[in-house]
This record gives sequence, structure tokens and C-alpha cells, in this order.
Amino acid sequence: MKSRANLVDVFRNSIIFRLISFIIILIATFGFLIYKLEPKYFSTWLDGIWWSLVTVFTVGYGDYVPHTPVGKIIGMFLILLGTGFCSYYMVLFATEMINKQYMKIKGEEAASCHGHMIIVGWNERAKHVVSQMHVLQPNLDIVLIDETLSLLPRPFHHLEFIKGCPHHDQTLLKANIKTAHTILITADKEKNESLADTQSILNILTAKGLNPDIHCIAELLTSEQIQNATRAGATEIIEGNKLTSYVFTASLLFPSISGVLFTLYNEISESKLQLMDIPSSYIGQTFEDCSNLLLKQNILLLGVRRDEQHHINPVCSFIMIESDILIVIHH
Repeated sequence: MKSRANLVDVFRNSIIFRLISFIIILIATFGFLIYKLEPKYFSTWLDGIWWSLVTVFTVGYGDYVPHTPVGKIIGMFLILLGTGFCSYYMVLFATEMINKQYMKIKGEEAASCHGHMIIVGWNERAKHVVSQMHVLQPNLDIVLIDETLSLLPRPFHHLEFIKGCPHHDQTLLKANIKTAHTILITADKEKNESLADTQSILNILTAKGLNPDIHCIAELLTSEQIQNATRAGATEIIEGNKLTSYVFTASLLFPSISGVLFTLYNEISESKLQLMDIPSSYIGQTFEDCSNLLLKQNILLLGVRRDEQHHINPVCSFIMIESDILIVIHH
């Protein structure tokens, strides 16, 4: 009884199902009728179905035509039904598809992907992330959440867009937060810095509350809120203003060094900067020996991640251990 109810619901809710069912029944019924009424000219039921099909969707090929008055009347009914009801369903189907597409770019359609990444906030930083990820991991599904964007820009129609407040459960559930593996929360730089960070922490709390295992990367504008963001459950914290200030200071002390920094940035954006598990043969060797071995493979060793600490260019005698993660640049 339950399966029958589900089938009825599918029929009522799916225009595609209704359209296909109606066409199949229409063609099969009229094909069978003409086959029974005029067996002399329609020797098999398949001939009748062929005539019914081309009559509904075209003006007919003339290879099979009814010859009796009753057959011609059936043909007239078929033409009226085919051009009437089928055209109606086709228009209805096209309208629904257009509405679904419009709802998608307006952010009103729930996301359908799983194992995806969520980005909160639409800004230039988010645009760059989306563009880079589309090149580096083209098969990765990305869901964008923003409450101010009215329509998803045309170049980004490959995204799934949810319009709504990111600290509301309903918004994150529409984005399938429970099946997402990563969420990137960008800071709203149009707001006061302290207020923007408070908003980001609230977003972190909501996301981690719905999916405690999600990898949460959050952008903060002030250092004062880092501890609170960590308490809220942020896995990684990016201090956007601090990174910018480092570039300013470096340019003031060493004019033109910004070009070097942006070259390094391009290396990172092309996914050349990576974390690499230490090969078993490198354990117990010095940083200098490991660096020389990796250089032969066109890999530049920058440093080592050990116990959540990052050792950039440590002393040459730095001894590698099994739990180390190598920070490298691939050429």
C-alpha cells in the first residue's frame, strides 16, 4: 500500500513521468485500435504503433494510413489529442525546466550534491577560489551560500547557489551541510571588522553543530576573535588583514618585493605548494639530506610540519621523524 502511494505521488509531482506515461498510453492504445480495425493494412501491432507515433509527432509519412471511415475518424482523434494534449504537456515540461533553472540561479532550489564543498559569502576572494578550484578540481561540487546576492552570475552557473542567512539551520540544510566535507567561511568586509568576525563565529557554530566532522576554514579580520573561533570549532583560521599587512610591510622595507610574493602566490594557486607524507626512507635523515634527495625529483623542500607546528627552512641537522609532514613545491 505504501509503494502504491509513493507511485501516485511520483505521478502527481513529476511532469516528465506524466508526459511519458500519457504519450506511451496514447500511442499504444491508438496503435492497437487501428491494428484491430484495419488488419488488412496494419498487419502487426507494431505497424499500428508506428503509424500512431508518426501521426502524433509529425504529419505522418504516408507509408501507413487508415482506409476505412472508422479508421479515419480514429486518426482525426489521434491528431487532435496529439497536437493538443502532447503540446500542452511539452509546454508544461519546458516551463517547469525554465522555472527550475531560474530558481537555481536565484538560490531557491535545494542543493542536490553530496561530498561537496560549501563557500559562505560572495566576494572577490570567493570568486578567485571558485575559479581556481574549477581548474584544479573540476569534478568537485561547490555550493555557494549568500544572503545578498540576487542572481548567480552567468560565468558561475556551474555552482549550486543557496540564498539565505548562513547561520540559520534551514539555509545550511538546504546546502546539504551534513554530507559536505569542507566549508569555507569568508569575512564580510562591508561590515565593521568586529561585527564581521562575530558573524563568522556564529556561522562556524551553526555549521559545526549540524556537521561536527566538517573541515571548517574561516577568515577573520581581527586577532582578538581567533580564540573564540577556535572554541567554536574552526579547523583552520585565516587572518586576511594580517596577510595583507605583511605584504605592505615587506614592500616598504624591500621595494619591489611584492612581485616576488605574487610569483610565490601564483605557485600556490597552481597547486604546486603541497603537504607530503614523509617517505619511509627519509625517516632518521637530516633536513639537508632530504632536501637534496627531493631536488633530484624537481621538488623543493620548504619546511616540515610537526605536532601542529610549522618549521620553515630549519637547520640542516634537523632530524626527520615518522610523523613529519613535508612542505614542498612541485615543479
